[in-house]
Amino acid sequence: MGKIYCTECGAELDDSVKFCSSCGKNVKGDAPINSSDEFIEKIEIIPIIVGVLIPIIGYLIFSSYLPQQYIILIVIASSLLMGLLCHESIKFAIIYGVIAGIIVGFILSYWNLGVEFGAVMLFMIIMTLGSFIGKIIREKI
Repeated sequence: MGKIYCTECGAELDDSVKFCSSCGKNVKGDAPINSSDEFIEKIEIIPIIVGVLIPIIGYLIFSSYLPQQYIILIVIASSLLMGLLCHESIKFAIIYGVIAGIIVGFILSYWNLGVEFGAVMLFMIIMTLGSFIGKIIREKI
């Protein structure tokens, strides 16, 4: 058996190994990692479901009791919860906020006034920021 050196950290390795035992780099290079597959595998569905269902259910329950402005508080709370539930990086929390914001924006604006682009954008921005802040809070705790 021959020896090879890791191009990442310089560790001496047997030429039969595929990954460096020190840094984990793929030293053979014949099995590239597909980053889009890894991205899809990391997506969590629970934060997105929570971020979509809570505002919709809250709207259905409280819309006859509360003024429309207070429904935004439910949206903010659900987006913070979405960020708290996110186990991956901040970029995933932001992506979840965008996805949930678009869905909630279309559904709630359709029920209220017909779909308006401004309302969808408002929900998307609120849920993206809320999810981002929730993720920051999770990392700090």
